[in-house]
Amino acid sequence: MTVTSSVRSIAAALRAPAVTRWLRVIGPAWIVMLADVDAPSVITAGQGGTSAGYALLLPLFAIVPLLFLVQEMTSRLALATGKGHAELVRDRYGSGWAAVSVLGMAVINFVAYVSEFAGIALGAAILGIPAPVAIVGALVLHAGAVLTGGYSVFERGALVLSLALFSFVVLAVVGRPDLGHLVSDLTRFRATSHTTTSPWSWP
Repeated sequence: MTVTSSVRSIAAALRAPAVTRWLRVIGPAWIVMLADVDAPSVITAGQGGTSAGYALLLPLFAIVPLLFLVQEMTSRLALATGKGHAELVRDRYGSGWAAVSVLGMAVINFVAYVSEFAGIALGAAILGIPAPVAIVGALVLHAGAVLTGGYSVFERGALVLSLALFSFVVLAVVGRPDLGHLVSDLTRFRATSHTTTSPWSWP
């Protein structure tokens, strides 16, 4: 999807009825949010929660405004200039730094893909599906989304699948967290080594 088509999509969404307008504007943001609830991120979050308890909640709340700032800033840059990240770096700092930026993103993308397909293989094993079958199926779906240009179809499918995320809320309630422990952990912070780096989190 190009910057121009994105602008046209937003403009069309703003002319729609209130509920439809809200869904069309929130939809892409919801899809971006799904990028951080993939298998590697969930596993890392689980490990961090196991070792640090609720102590990680406070820094998480603290970085939310920063994440909004970065995403909003990059969106404004793209809409105002009609250029992507690498083009802006090249125009401002030269081809050398643009190459460094692209290479760094390529490396992180590769690592992200490896971890994603490892997560797919793990999930398939839990369901009794052979890993090769699951990985090939995922590759076919991914190629279909990229090569056919049918992004909207896959977007709707992702939105439907995303409803499963509300199971985390149910699990949190069923787990009956100790509120006293929660309040106590919010007043302290232990640094841990659990983190994930995703290319879509880069400014």
